[in-house]
Amino acid sequence: MKFYRKAESAARAILEAFRCGSVPKAMAPVFIRRKDNVPCRSWSNQMIAALFCGGDARGYRQWQEVGRQVKKGEKAAHILVPLVGKRSETDAESGQTQEQTFLYGFTSAPVFGLHQTEGAPLPPPDPEVMAWLENLPLVEVARSWGLSIDAYNGRPGAPLGKYRGRQGIALGVENLATWAHEMCHAAGDRLGNLTERGQHWRSETVAELGGAILLEILGHETHSDRGGCFEYVKAYADAVGIEPMAACQRVLNRTCDAVALILGTAAPVIDADGKRCRPWVFRIILSHSRKGYSEAVYRQTTEAFVQCLENAFHYFGGVPRRLVIDNLKAAVSRADWYDPEIHPKLQSLAEHYGTIFVPTKAYTPRHKGKVERGVDYVQENGLKGRQFSSLEEENRHLLDWEANVADTRIHGTTRKQVGGLLESVERPALLELPPDRFPSFQEATRKVHRDGYIAQADLRVDAHHPRKSSRVPVLSFRGPDSRGSC
Repeated sequence: MKFYRKAESAARAILEAFRCGSVPKAMAPVFIRRKDNVPCRSWSNQMIAALFCGGDARGYRQWQEVGRQVKKGEKAAHILVPLVGKRSETDAESGQTQEQTFLYGFTSAPVFGLHQTEGAPLPPPDPEVMAWLENLPLVEVARSWGLSIDAYNGRPGAPLGKYRGRQGIALGVENLATWAHEMCHAAGDRLGNLTERGQHWRSETVAELGGAILLEILGHETHSDRGGCFEYVKAYADAVGIEPMAACQRVLNRTCDAVALILGTAAPVIDADGKRCRPWVFRIILSHSRKGYSEAVYRQTTEAFVQCLENAFHYFGGVPRRLVIDNLKAAVSRADWYDPEIHPKLQSLAEHYGTIFVPTKAYTPRHKGKVERGVDYVQENGLKGRQFSSLEEENRHLLDWEANVADTRIHGTTRKQVGGLLESVERPALLELPPDRFPSFQEATRKVHRDGYIAQADLRVDAHHPRKSSRVPVLSFRGPDSRGSC
């Protein structure tokens, strides 16, 4: 929901500019000119090749000419091939006969992409275009959705970009607004909202307005092209007899949903087997300096929450005197503004470190606005468009990002450097760390065996319980230097 509210806020600002007429002129398209040698010359064939074949598409014999063979069982895509004829014409004045060529139609020809062939390596593609594609904002989000990304030679009057359902995005211009437009099409498709056929005013308004919102949220205000966005929406709205503002209002919720999905796509962890796992990010903020600590975990359990808090205390070098927490189930058993019920394990942790927990009022995010904004900051600056091979790699990246990016910034509210304010003011005010870490424990029930013992992990412990075959509650402690005890 936090990303939806952020998208809605940016949308209101853009729509207010539309209403007041304070939008700049539309930005001119910067057409892509690829310098690599590909057989598909026309923009339409290059766009088809970019979407269907990964950029380089050739016929069966053309691949043989460069030392590659089409793999057995591969299916071809089809491009348009012009049919050209020759005819002789005689000049009435001079009497000379000239042979001229003329176009009398088109046919289709099967082509195969590079990934459908094997054999000798090809020269690398245009490095400038490839570098530009790699540096697109949120490019890893598109790839995490399984989309291919490529470019074709654009020209006036031709589509500036194209999204092919669940398969890829092809760009003919270097304008970020076009990239964001196609990303919003992809997000709408994933949400099941892209149901209109062709270029419908609803889907096109969502993509164009959503692209402008997305770029402004990411800090690319100059590339959001408000002027071009208004002209684009107005053209589609006029075609169906709707006011541009009314068209935007009708699809505003759908637009914000698409933007929220893009921003909310967390950095995935992809293991060696190619399996995608999306972890949760724990974030704690020190109130005065805005110093933060972030850690990615796979599950929102009480044990994970305790471990993250302990790691944060040791990272800060001290313990805050009071911790304002959300009403997550891992920490608060029963949410109540006047008498909340804190999880017993959290109460034990607070006693061990000499601090207290103060849950916020339910559904009141303003009570923890600093950490709400801090989570957005991690998502937008630290993790957007990234993917990792393991949870450990993501956490190493977060530690490096905290030290070299988050700590070195000048905070917009305090007007001071985060790391400097921590060292000079806040760290000395923290409580001292106890000599030992909290002996974390897990609750479970175990059956008493016939010999009076219970099994816990790899241990057998005397239950001291008279009734055999009954089930008893067990607390399993696991300290930093112990294998486990009951």
